[in-house]
Amino acid sequence: MKLGDILTLVQIINGIVVILGILGTAWLSFVGRFFAGTIQISLTLMSVTKVNNTRTAIVRVQIKNLGRSRITKGECYIATKVVNVHYDYSEPINIISPKEGFNYSQARRIFASLTVIEPNGEVFEEVVLALKEPTFFTMGVRFIKRGTFEAWEAIAVFNTDESAEIPAD
Repeated sequence: MKLGDILTLVQIINGIVVILGILGTAWLSFVGRFFAGTIQISLTLMSVTKVNNTRTAIVRVQIKNLGRSRITKGECYIATKVVNVHYDYSEPINIISPKEGFNYSQARRIFASLTVIEPNGEVFEEVVLALKEPTFFTMGVRFIKRGTFEAWEAIAVFNTDESAEIPAD
């Protein structure tokens, strides 16, 4: 074999390796996105009642796996916080939101017995809150996938006074 033939052979092998690398990367990217987990978290105020002269609110936390692969639960936390509502009548719209984010290190764990959510699977848990008085409060849920840094979060603001709109069962 001549030196020119060896260089040609090396260039052909190099080209094949590059093409295989590009195809492999594209395949892994496609498969990774195709099987990526996607979770939808919904928070719904189910009822506000009095039990033994204590006002209680029941909030349904619903989690649905919208992806094409099963998602293994690492942790799932719920946190609440009172929202102070100060309406500025000079503005047509006022935003109701907590002053700062949630500290999930001091939150309560939910879905303790849940290990896996199958594709198109749906789970829910109802959380009961004891309230001193009718109030606005915000609730946050953080779901962490096991073995990764993937996490999903949902936050909702609820009103528990007499004018609160409760969905019909």
